[in-house]
Order: sequence, then structure tokens, then C-alpha cells
Amino acid sequence: MTTATEVRMAITKVAPVLILSASLSVVSAQTQGPPQMAAEAHPIADIATIKMSDPNAHGYGFRLGGGRVQAFNTTLLDMMKWAYGIQTSQIQGLPEWARTQKWDVEAAPNLPGMPNKAQAQGMMQALIVERFHLATHNEKKTLPVYLLERGKAPLKLTKSTIERPVPGIGFAEPGVLIARNATSRELANVLQERLLDRPVVDKVQLSERSDFTLDFQPDASQYDGLWASLPPRQPAKPDLYTAIQEQLGMRLTPGKEEVDVLAVDRVEKPSEN
Repeated sequence: MTTATEVRMAITKVAPVLILSASLSVVSAQTQGPPQMAAEAHPIADIATIKMSDPNAHGYGFRLGGGRVQAFNTTLLDMMKWAYGIQTSQIQGLPEWARTQKWDVEAAPNLPGMPNKAQAQGMMQALIVERFHLATHNEKKTLPVYLLERGKAPLKLTKSTIERPVPGIGFAEPGVLIARNATSRELANVLQERLLDRPVVDKVQLSERSDFTLDFQPDASQYDGLWASLPPRQPAKPDLYTAIQEQLGMRLTPGKEEVDVLAVDRVEKPSEN
């Protein structure tokens, strides 16, 4: 069984190209590190540092590696989106500094082993509450969403034969998403986190784990506009919506749904350490 020992959930500048991946990457190099943390564990940050980012820093995002969770060059809004798995429209009441001031965060868990993404998100939630004095409450609101649905043709997925406790899903390069041992829910999460500007609701509801590749031409609205000036790929690739339909047998449909919203009651700038 292959264990991912380093996970990149980030947009990182590595000359001469930018490497982007989301969730548990299946494309980053595997390095020696701590074993996977027990799936039932609930780690918290035992040691954590928070500092303002270098204003000249490039790239931003999140990394899991060496038993640590890192956020680099990220705003509090970015951290909350990643930690809670939600979109900007699902966070209401943040002050302007929380949307613009960027931070570097590093946290080590209080338990042995490498946390998976869900455990790392829980650590980040607790850290944000403690260090930013964040207080929130949950609401339900009807918002614009994308519905990930089955297309008219059968699904074009390969049943996974990989034995691993977590999925591997990430970007090998802009416009190339590789998934191993993934569900439709995990696909929806990656589309929401990295490509689209609204929540993605999984209507496919596919619990069986599958392997697939999505090959498309990014546009200026995706990847937070990072690839707006990217020249067309050769040979030519379809746009995201066409690729999802032709290559996966699914479709993305604009709609409105009642979704969870995180309303901010209190938040403060943290003390650096």
C-alpha cells in the first residue's frame, strides 16, 4: 500500500513552471516522512507559529509534509475557506484586513504521525479560533451554486483498485487533474476549492471510488485568475465544462441551493511568534 508522505495543497512557484495541486496530491514526489496518523485521531496544534508574510513572496496555499501543516502567504479568508471547505460567499462578516493581510502559519500536531487532509483542516480550525479569537455561528442561505450532476451518457470512470486509506487527487499541471481512489464528492470539493467561484454541490452521489483524469483548457476565471495569461494548450483542449461532460460523463449546471454559511461574530489580528 502506498502512503502519501508529503501533500501539496498549494500554488507554489518553482521555476520555470508553477505547480498546483489540491487535496492529496498524486503527482508530487514521495519523500520519507512520518507514517500516516490513525484515521480516528483528532489532533490539535501542539506547536504553532504565525507571522506576517513577506510582501514580496510568490504563490500561496497549504502544505502537509514532515508531520506538519503549513499555510503560506495566505489571508485569514483563505485559511477559513480551506479549513472549513467552503467558498468566499459562504463566509460573511469578515473585516477588510482578514481579506487582504497575508500570513505564514506552521503547526505541529500533538499526536504522532502524518495527519490526513480532514485532520489537518480540524487542526487549522482550532488554531484559527485560538489565535485569531474567531467566534462564528452557522446559518443557512440560498446562494448561487454549481450542481455536479450525471450527464445523459453513462459515467466514464474506472473503478479504483488502489488500497489506500485516503484519495489522491490533484493537478499535475494547469488543466490536468488526476484522481486516484476518489469519489464524486471529492471531485466537487477540488472544483470548488481551486477552479470555481461558487459552492459545488455533489448530485452524482457516487460512493464507489474511481480513477480518472480531467484534461481541459483553463480560463481567466479559474485558479483565482493565476493562469489568465496562459497560452492555449497544444493540442487544443476543451473548456472545463465540456471536458467534465465528455471525459467523465458528468456536467456542471448553474443553480441555487440552500447551503451552510459561516457568520463571523468576532475576530482579531493574532500576535506574531
